[in-house]
Amino acid sequence: MRRDESVFDLTTQYAAGRLTRRQFVARGLALGLSLTTLGALLGACGESEEEPVSGPSLPPMDETVPEEVSVFNWAEYLAPSVRKGFEEEYGITVRESYFDNNEAMLAKLRAGATGYDVIVPSSYMASILIKSGLVEPLDFDYLPNM
Repeated sequence: MRRDESVFDLTTQYAAGRLTRRQFVARGLALGLSLTTLGALLGACGESEEEPVSGPSLPPMDETVPEEVSVFNWAEYLAPSVRKGFEEEYGITVRESYFDNNEAMLAKLRAGATGYDVIVPSSYMASILIKSGLVEPLDFDYLPNM
């Protein structure tokens, strides 16, 4: 492996067929990439001529753009410039509510607070919210890149 080889070079060589999967993985590990990253890159380097995998036919997704999105988030977690940029680019108002800790957020949701489009809990709290039935599951059929 060349000392100056980059991830871009590596994926380009693999996509062009100049590297085997074994060589791709070996060089990727030498560059310090994780196996998870290498797997994602291998998946992304698939043949473009392949027919897309067709799953069950889904009803059309509601693509109605809301006027407002309600976010329940940590105080000072989202930079005001990010919110402003989002609002300007998409024409959607972002209404933010804040919590100081996961337990306060959980208590508010258990007390019946509703109407949030996005909440930003810590990972351990996300599993508690799921088990408690306080959040709606994502339909991954509509998220083909997940």
